[in-house]
Amino acid sequence: MRITVFPSRILALFALSACLTAASASEPASAPKALQLHWEVAIADSRERPSQQLPARVLRTGNGELIAAGNRIVPLNRRGPGEMTSLDTKAVVLDAALDSQDKLWLGGRINQRAFFPGADTADAYLGKFSRNGQKLAEFVFGGRSWRQIVALHPRRDGGVLVTGPIERSSKENGSWLASISDQGKIAWEKTIGLPSNSAIAEGRDGNIAFVGLSNAHSSGHAAEMEAVFWLFDPQGKVLSEQPIRPGIKAHRSMRFERVAIEPSADGYFVLVHWANPSDDKPLDVAKLSPSGQIQWNVSLRHTAVPWAGRAAVWKKCEPRQAVLENGDLLVTCSVEGEIVLSRLDGKTGAEKIQKVALPSCHERRPAVVTPVPVQKDFVLLFGSRPGNNVATSCSWLADWRSAR
Repeated sequence: MRITVFPSRILALFALSACLTAASASEPASAPKALQLHWEVAIADSRERPSQQLPARVLRTGNGELIAAGNRIVPLNRRGPGEMTSLDTKAVVLDAALDSQDKLWLGGRINQRAFFPGADTADAYLGKFSRNGQKLAEFVFGGRSWRQIVALHPRRDGGVLVTGPIERSSKENGSWLASISDQGKIAWEKTIGLPSNSAIAEGRDGNIAFVGLSNAHSSGHAAEMEAVFWLFDPQGKVLSEQPIRPGIKAHRSMRFERVAIEPSADGYFVLVHWANPSDDKPLDVAKLSPSGQIQWNVSLRHTAVPWAGRAAVWKKCEPRQAVLENGDLLVTCSVEGEIVLSRLDGKTGAEKIQKVALPSCHERRPAVVTPVPVQKDFVLLFGSRPGNNVATSCSWLADWRSAR
């Protein structure tokens, strides 16, 4: 492992403020500036040493500290990563979040097995840990089916919302969503839409927002899907249903990538992104009101890159997002060796873009760049490689000031 410590926050901010300028989406692209890092960790033989990779999920505690969380917990600060703690669980962790008491909730799958070739099953896993890695509780939900938790959101009452695909039979497949108490009891559960990636969140008013895929009934074509936003009351009753992105072609070469929800003071941001080897599409971002009505919907054109061959997989965007203090949304995306930061006006969806060069240790391959708001327009950027590395693993931390 190699750790390099770069100049302090003050020097980094001075350098950034001196050399960075905002660029609108309509302006010509300028050459990206070099990123001023606090530190960088590279693992050359990361495929043989996966236990030393830093988790890509970054969480901020109530007192402002950062941790990278997954099957391991790693404290982060401007001096470098702290000591890595491996969690006492056999589950594959797919999402993590901190509740109001700074307890760590983990979701994923466990007991993955095959009854016969091609017929895998797994149980949904939900774990609760302290920040230092002590196991507080583990819960398993399943049966003779494939079920996992791909996203979760702690509730203000101490429980947690979970969602993920469930596959029982052709007539019972879909997205499983449930409200679960801190004792592991299911308050209510539903199966809705298609068995795909999904996202769930609790709004400021206590209602529950969910986004996933569904058959596009309005199109009349069985092979078409659409991304849909559902709004539920705290007891799971449907309040509204709103298509976000129609016309998703369902065929074997389609690879669905990711959906996400970010609650804000005046509604919800919904992100829908997928890649098709023959027809790549940009990331869509929609803003919805607290009642679930679309206020605006924009496509981030820079997140789709023409597929010109096998090397194009290194151009794939791995978007991450955060709501800023004034209600704007910041979306980060790494494409073709650059980090593109899109700031979307929370009221209108107007986009402002900044670009910076991706650290060379990523070798222009995919990178996950997670923004963590600190105050006003000041954010920390945490960079990492996806878990399925094909080369050097690279993690780093840098300061950034988003353009207004």
